[in-house]
Amino acid sequence: MMEPQTIRMDISSDDVFLPYIRQFVSDSSLAMGFDPRSASLAEVETNSLFSYAIDVIPSGILRLECRFEPSLLRLSLFDEGGNLCGTREVVGL
Repeated sequence: MMEPQTIRMDISSDDVFLPYIRQFVSDSSLAMGFDPRSASLAEVETNSLFSYAIDVIPSGILRLECRFEPSLLRLSLFDEGGNLCGTREVVGL
């Protein structure tokens, strides 16, 4: 069983480029041992998270945290002040 690990990505809210962010999450998922289907689901959840949050987050720096636990990816998006703006989970295979 792998130890939980967190990968973080800081993003300017003025320059959100979702294809790049989705690819980052997908590649990270594959590197952490998730199968391709789960990595694709992680991309979908990333898109959902940003689609919701981008309308309610003030401009500044956003932090995306990808927390990998055994068979689980937890995506969390924080604003510049460290406030949680949204979260999604993907069960990995």
